[in-house]
Amino acid sequence: MSEHAPKRPELTDERHEFGIEEMFFSTTDAKGVITNANDVFVRISHYGEDELMGAPHNILRHPEMPAAAFKFMWDELQAGRKFCAYVRNLAADGATYDVFATVVPVGDSYLSVRTRPLRQDLWDVVCEQYKATLDVEKAHRDGNSRHQVAVLGAQDLGARVGSLGFSGVADLCAQLLIAEVQEHSAQSSLLPDRPDATGAVGQLLHITRNIEGQVTGLISRLEEYGALVARLRAAHDDVAPTVQRVRDLRDAVHTGTDKLAPDATENPTQDSAGDAAASSSEETAALQETLRHLAEVIDDRVATALTGYENLPDQLAELAGAIDEMRADIALLRLHNSMVGRLALELLDGKSTQAFTAVPLLCDALTEGANRTASRVAKARELTQAIPEILSSAIAGVDRSRRQLNKWAGTTERFDNAQDVAEEREYVETQSQTGFDELNELSALGAKCTFLTMPFDADSMTANVAGIRGALEQLK
Repeated sequence: MSEHAPKRPELTDERHEFGIEEMFFSTTDAKGVITNANDVFVRISHYGEDELMGAPHNILRHPEMPAAAFKFMWDELQAGRKFCAYVRNLAADGATYDVFATVVPVGDSYLSVRTRPLRQDLWDVVCEQYKATLDVEKAHRDGNSRHQVAVLGAQDLGARVGSLGFSGVADLCAQLLIAEVQEHSAQSSLLPDRPDATGAVGQLLHITRNIEGQVTGLISRLEEYGALVARLRAAHDDVAPTVQRVRDLRDAVHTGTDKLAPDATENPTQDSAGDAAASSSEETAALQETLRHLAEVIDDRVATALTGYENLPDQLAELAGAIDEMRADIALLRLHNSMVGRLALELLDGKSTQAFTAVPLLCDALTEGANRTASRVAKARELTQAIPEILSSAIAGVDRSRRQLNKWAGTTERFDNAQDVAEEREYVETQSQTGFDELNELSALGAKCTFLTMPFDADSMTANVAGIRGALEQLK
């Protein structure tokens, strides 16, 4: 273990490339001091394993990386959240190498798995923001501490992340993680294929395939959920004119009622003695009371319908957020599971003994990820099951108001001055007869949520992780 950090090298024009299926693994303590490094990390960084052990991870920091990126990393990690980002690194020989980095807190350590960046489009966009933020940091270096520069840089980078359409750093991390793991899965196998592996290593690889099968089954189901959420959002927007008709009906009822049955406390002044006598008659008073009651019932039922309609976007947004969180959790599970397989091969090929300390930490990360996913699955189920209830309540409010609307229109005809509300009555009758079939279509789409399932067996995942630990013990 080195007592001092290696001297930072001078940047050269050289680059180190590595394969799609090669994965870096390392751990650090709470201060960022390296405590574990796999063979790929050692080879691509061009540091010796003894040089890396005990050295601060920032010996790899490239001059093109803004301090803001690392401030965000520490902020997220210290808050107990994952951090994922594109990172340009500086090797011991001054060469550059690029990675997509994921870092998670595990116990008192931080565990990092890094892969080759495959989404060039996202890499270009993120690096463009890095360059702009780095220019801001350089402009503030004079007269400010490194911490102050990092804070100013983080403010700038955070604004840039927002301008790209992300809700924050956590959202950016999740979307990058999902995109990169998805692309890795499309371009290559996330899991190593070694049919010659037998014994405990063969068992390890078999278990990783079991885990991959379990989580990929959930991925396809999440795609179904996401597609349904998108259809519900589109349908919600499509019925906006219909919902406006419901609002207009309510307003027409209010206007007509105010004309024929003003609030008794307002003491309206009549234009003639005849009018005064008519408005004070018991028959007119009874009609006014009936009209006001009908208006109140209609108002309540329309309010129920509008509440359901207006609450749906928030429900869908929360469900979409839960789906994205699960997609990110699953991507991380797949990455950690794949890393277990890669480390198993390093053991098989005699390249490293670090797996004996690395794999248990990955098992901890897998267990935490599985528990988090199980919790999110339960939440998604709850949100999904609530959607049909919200929509059926909204539709019921509209349907139940139609009979009252017809009663209201009929009641207005019994007034001596019924012609005063002819416009409102005609609108209510016409719209009530037209109906609101568009809302029924939305409700039918929402009913499909009842039939969606989201299988995730946390106990099976726990058993698989225990199997990994057991196989590793056999190798010691």
